[in-house]
Amino acid sequence: MTLIRTNCSLPSGVEGFIWMKNEFMWDNRNDTGSLQQCIQGIEPLMKSVRTVRMLGSSAVFLPWVANGRLTAYWTPDECAWDIAAGALMVQEAGGRCTDILGKEYNLRTRNLIASNGKIHDSLLKVLREDASLGPLV
Repeated sequence: MTLIRTNCSLPSGVEGFIWMKNEFMWDNRNDTGSLQQCIQGIEPLMKSVRTVRMLGSSAVFLPWVANGRLTAYWTPDECAWDIAAGALMVQEAGGRCTDILGKEYNLRTRNLIASNGKIHDSLLKVLREDASLGPLV
């Protein structure tokens, strides 16, 4: 890994660092283990899906799942205020939202898997068994 000091707009007195490994970039001020889960989950998913998009916005991706533009969305660590409205949209559209263990979504869910419902169990299997993922501690 390479450590790079950045000159991006940050609050006064806050230094920013970006860790780079292969093509992944990560701001270390927010590292909670979710980057490692993303990297660990990508390879097994790539064997089963056509495309993986990583734009970083649950507010965009969850409505896309709800309207059918995306088949599924997975995020290893989000707060309720980032995903609650989108999860509701997915559920109201007939989709399914759970955590990595398959428990139905609630406001305490941080590791969210949202799908059209048809591929949900298959996606859970790939993430839990093939990628050996579990909830972040």
